[in-house]
Amino acid sequence: MNKKLIKNYNEFNDFRGIIKIFKNIKSFELKQLNYSESKRYVIRGMHYQKKNLINKIIYVTHGKILDVLVNIKTKQVSYYLLDHKNPMLFIPKDFAHGFQVLSDKVKMIYLFDGNYEKVNSIGFNAFDKDLKIKWNKSRKSILSKEDQLLGSFEFFLEKI
Repeated sequence: MNKKLIKNYNEFNDFRGIIKIFKNIKSFELKQLNYSESKRYVIRGMHYQKKNLINKIIYVTHGKILDVLVNIKTKQVSYYLLDHKNPMLFIPKDFAHGFQVLSDKVKMIYLFDGNYEKVNSIGFNAFDKDLKIKWNKSRKSILSKEDQLLGSFEFFLEKI
């Protein structure tokens, strides 16, 4: 993978093991916890809450994903490889989020500091030509019908 991968935590090792501490989390009060499983080649995203903005922490308990964040203000795309060595990611509320499963199966826990509301859930097509997100193209991707029907990033910006 030639994508720019970013680490958003400090890691400390000693004879007892490892602790990973997130940087720059100003406040986070847990309001909702979700668990999901996905199979290889699944892409979930790109998702966002247009009202009741939510910060998220995701934790990969099994498997490997390519996680993609898009800053909705700057269009900057960031890539994170999450697996047992690097399992956690903080997702600020002003970022759209999606991921692609790179292992046979992935199991994930999501922590939210707000409640997900279907009525406020919007997104944009993961293959938007203007953003040029660099997904792993080793095989045909699997997307939900809902994610396949999402419009362009520009159309998304008009809805928020």
